[in-house]
Amino acid sequence: MRQIFIVLLACILGIAVVSRVRANILPCDSIWSLLAVRGAARPLASISEASISEAVAKAVAEKAAAEKVAAGKVAAAEEAAENAVAAKASAEKAAAWGAAAEKAEAEKAAVEKVAAEKIAAKATDGGLGRAVACLNLTGGLNLAGDGSRKGSSMNASEAERHFLEMNATIWKKWSPPKYWRVSYMGEIGPGIEDFFIKASEDLWHKRGAGTTIRDIFGPYIPLLFRWNYIWKLGGGKYPKALIEYMKQVMRPDVLYVATSANDQGLSILYKDFPNLLVLSAGGYGHVPVPLLLGRARQLPTAFADGESAAAIAGREYFISYCGDFNHAPRRLREQMRESVLKFVHQHPDKKAFLGKSTKWKEIMAISRFSLVPRGFGRTAFHLIEVLQSGLIPVFIYDDVAWVPYRDLLEKIGFVVSIKKFAELLPRLASMPAEEIALREMQVRAHRDTHFMPTGITDQMHRFLLGGETDLRCVPLPHSIRNA
Repeated sequence: MRQIFIVLLACILGIAVVSRVRANILPCDSIWSLLAVRGAARPLASISEASISEAVAKAVAEKAAAEKVAAGKVAAAEEAAENAVAAKASAEKAAAWGAAAEKAEAEKAAVEKVAAEKIAAKATDGGLGRAVACLNLTGGLNLAGDGSRKGSSMNASEAERHFLEMNATIWKKWSPPKYWRVSYMGEIGPGIEDFFIKASEDLWHKRGAGTTIRDIFGPYIPLLFRWNYIWKLGGGKYPKALIEYMKQVMRPDVLYVATSANDQGLSILYKDFPNLLVLSAGGYGHVPVPLLLGRARQLPTAFADGESAAAIAGREYFISYCGDFNHAPRRLREQMRESVLKFVHQHPDKKAFLGKSTKWKEIMAISRFSLVPRGFGRTAFHLIEVLQSGLIPVFIYDDVAWVPYRDLLEKIGFVVSIKKFAELLPRLASMPAEEIALREMQVRAHRDTHFMPTGITDQMHRFLLGGETDLRCVPLPHSIRNA
C-alpha cells in the first residue's frame, strides 16, 4: 500500500514538473527544490507520511496566521474609523462648548456693563441710593427713594446750618478739646473716630468755593463726635442730656452718619434714630470699618518688596497668635487654641506659637499665618495690625464676621467661623509657599489704600458719596455683642 501511494505521488509530481518545464516556468536544475523539506533536498523515496503531515500542518498554520493578520488589519481599520468618528464628535462638542463659553462671556460682559452703569448712576446721585439700600437692611425703617419717610428734605444751605449747629453744641458740652488717647498693646491713640473726624474737618475747612456739604458727605449730616470717649466718660453709657438734646434737634426725614469704635456701637440711639447710619469699627452698626488705634505699623524690612517663596517656606511658625485667651465670649479663643494644639500634635513637623510675648511683632514676621480671633466685641485690633504688617490674617468669628472689606479680605486672607476653624488648618498647613507669597503681595498692594489711616478714611468718604469702595453695608446684627 505504501509503495502504491509513493508511485502515485511521483506520477503526479512528475506530470506537474514536466508541465512547468515545458511552460518555461521552472528550470530543470530546480526540480529537486520542490521536494525540499525544511530546506534539505532529499530523494523522492525518502519522503514519509510524517513529512507530508508536517507540511500540511505547516500550511494550515500559515493560513491561520495569515487570516489572523488579515483580521487584525480589519480590526485596526475599524478602530481607526471609530476613532475618526469619535474625534469628529469631540471636535463638534468642543465647538459647541466653545460657542457656549463665548455666549457666557458675552452675557457676563453684558451683566457687568449693566452693573457698572448702575454703579455710575448711583455715584451720580450723591450716595442717596446706597444710603437708602443700606438703612433699609434694618427692619422697620422703609425709607423712600428720596431717603425720607415723611417726604420732606433739606436743601444744601439748610443741611449746612443744621450740621454746624449740632456739632458746635455737642462739641462744646460733651466732647474733649483734644484727642482721647488710650493704651493698647503698648500703643497710644488716636483711634478710628479721631482719624475720621480729622479727615472730615480737613475736607470741610479746606473746601473750595461753591463746595457744599453734599459734595463732601453725600446725603448725610455727619455727627463728628468722639462717641467712645463720651460713652466712657459717662461710665459705660451715654449722658441722658445728650440723648434728650439729640431727640430735640434730629429730624426723622434727614439721614445722619456717625463713626463708632465702641463694641456696642450706638445701640441706645438706633431705636429713636433709625435714620442714623453707623460706620462701626466695634461690631454693631451698619458698615464694618477697620478698628484702628495708634500709630501705623511699619512693614518689616524684608517685606518691603515681598519675601521669596523660599524665605516664606523657611519661616519658623506655620501659624501664630500673640495675645490672651480670655476676652471673647463662649471660650472662642480657648477653642481656637485647642484646635491648633491638637493639629500640631498630629503633625510634629508643623510648629505654632500661641500666647503673649513682648516680641509679638517679630513672631508675626516669622509666621506663615496670623490668627485673629474676635475679642470682647465682634472684631479685634489685631486684624488691622496684621494687615498693616503685610501678613495674612485668619479671622475667627462666632455669629457675625465683623470685618471691613469682606470681599477683599476673603481673597487675601481667611474668614472662618470657630465651628469650621479646625477644618481649615490642613489647608493652611499644605498651602504652597508660592500662594502665600502671592497673598502677601496682594495685602501689600492694598495696604495704603485700605489699611492705613488716610486710605481708611478715604474709603469711608467714598462710601458716603456713593463712589467706588470696598466697604459693604450689612444688616444690623441680632444682638449687640452676641456675648
